[in-house]
Amino acid sequence: MIAACIRILEAKQWWEMLRDRIRGVVSRAEAHQKMQRLSPGEENALVDWIVDWTLVAVREIFESLAFELNPRVESVCLGPTRESNSLAL
Repeated sequence: MIAACIRILEAKQWWEMLRDRIRGVVSRAEAHQKMQRLSPGEENALVDWIVDWTLVAVREIFESLAFELNPRVESVCLGPTRESNSLAL
């Protein structure tokens, strides 16, 4: 019963948002864009940088786990290392 009510509310909110867009109302994010400290381009660059560093960290964790499980396994380079990323910045 509660799940059905939640789905009805979500559908209503989605419909109201779609109706507003058709009428030309801008999204909340677009309306408050001038209040943001970063431009959309700067936000995207920051997201890309965080994702790159996260992937580097995850790769290093998996490589160290693989080496701990089997010391004969050599580290496999799947992309740029943290040092080369810092040089690119």
